[in-house]
Amino acid sequence: MAAMKRVLGIVLLTLIYGLGVVISKLLRPLRSRKPVREIMVIGTFHNPNWFHAHITPLTRSGVERVYLVCDEPLDDLERLVYLCPPPLLNRVLTRAGAKFVWALLCSFRVRPDLYMGYHIFPAAVFALILARLFGRLASFQVTSGQLEIEGGGWGAENKLLTALQGPSALVERLAHAVTGEFDSVIVRGTQARAYVNRHSAPPHVEIITGSVDTKKLVWNAVERRIVDATFVGRLSEYKRPDGFVDVIGRVAGSYPEVNARMIGDGPLMNALIEQLETQNLADRIELVGQVKNVYDYLLETRIFAITSRWEGLSIALMEAMCAGAVPIVFDVGDLKDIVIDGENGYVIADNDFDGFSTKVAEVLSTPGLCERLSEAAAAMAQARCDVDVIADRWRRHFEQLADERRD
Repeated sequence: MAAMKRVLGIVLLTLIYGLGVVISKLLRPLRSRKPVREIMVIGTFHNPNWFHAHITPLTRSGVERVYLVCDEPLDDLERLVYLCPPPLLNRVLTRAGAKFVWALLCSFRVRPDLYMGYHIFPAAVFALILARLFGRLASFQVTSGQLEIEGGGWGAENKLLTALQGPSALVERLAHAVTGEFDSVIVRGTQARAYVNRHSAPPHVEIITGSVDTKKLVWNAVERRIVDATFVGRLSEYKRPDGFVDVIGRVAGSYPEVNARMIGDGPLMNALIEQLETQNLADRIELVGQVKNVYDYLLETRIFAITSRWEGLSIALMEAMCAGAVPIVFDVGDLKDIVIDGENGYVIADNDFDGFSTKVAEVLSTPGLCERLSEAAAAMAQARCDVDVIADRWRRHFEQLADERRD
C-alpha cells in the first residue's frame, strides 16, 4: 500500500508540474503598460493570525483589489473580495480542485493583473496555469522555504507531497522547473532565496516576510511576565513539540520553578499529554490548545522557543519578538535572519537539546539578561515586520514588475 501511494504521488505530481511547465512555456504573458492594480490570491488559511500576516499587507500595498480564493471568509478588509467555491463544488472536485475551477470561472469576470499562490502545490501551480491562460503575471509564495521543493517536497505537510514518503529526484527536478517559470518568487529569508536562485533562477526572487500589526501589541515589561517559556504551533511532527517538552524537562533540573505553555492543536496532542505524564511535567506545562488571539499569551511570556525540524521565517516568532519575548531557536530555515545570536536571542545548533536547555535556564536565571534581550528583540521585529513596512515592500515589488513590462 505504501509503495502504491508513493507511485501514485509521483505520477500525479509529474503530470501536474509537467502541465504547469508546458503551459507556461507555450503561453508567455504579453508585454503591457498596465500596472499591477488587481491580484488574485489562491491559498488555504488555517487561522486568522496567518491570514492577517499575509493578506493585510497585500491590501495596503497600493493595489485596488485583492481577490482571495480560499475555503471560507475569515475577516473583512478594505479592498479584499472573497471568491470562495460553493460547497457542492468542494464535494465534487475536492477543496483543491474546487479552488482551481472557481478561480478559472471567476477569471472571466474579474481579470486580475497578477495571480499568486501560497505553497508550490497546489495553489502556486494553479496560479501559474491561470496566469498563463489569461496572459497575466504569476507569483509563487514559498511559505515553507526549500522544504516544499527539496526532494519533491515530501517533508511538507500537504497530503499528496507526504505520499512520496521520501525524496523523489524526478519530482524535485520538476518542482525546480515549475519554480523557474514564475515571474516572481517570494521567499521568507536569505537561505530560501539562495536555494531558489541556485536551482530555478526565476526573473525575480524577493524576500518579503509575513507581517505583524505592532499597533495591537502593548509591550509588557519583563517583570510583568508570568510564563517562562512558550511554544506556538501545530502539534505535528514537523514542529517537533515533543522537543519543547524535553527542553522544559531538562531546564527543570537547574531551574526548578520553570513553567511553560504550549499553544496549538494537532495530531500529536494525545501523545504530548502522555509525554507530560511520563516525565512528570503536567503541572509545569499548560496545554492551551488553539486560541483566537495569541498576542495576549505572547505578552505574558519571557522566552519564545522554536524546536521545529524546519521553518521559513515563522510568523509566530515575529509576533513573539514584537511582544518582547526572547527568542531561543534551533538553527533551521531562515530563523537567524531575524534572531541574532547573543544580541536579541539565541540560535542553537539543530538537535542540540542540551545547549538549548542551557540557554533557556541562563536567560531565566541571569539578572538583567532577559530584559536586555527582550528590548532588542522587540526593536528588531518591529522595524522588520510591521504591517506597513511589509505593505511598502509589496508596493515596490509590484511597481518593479510593472516597470519591467514597459521595457
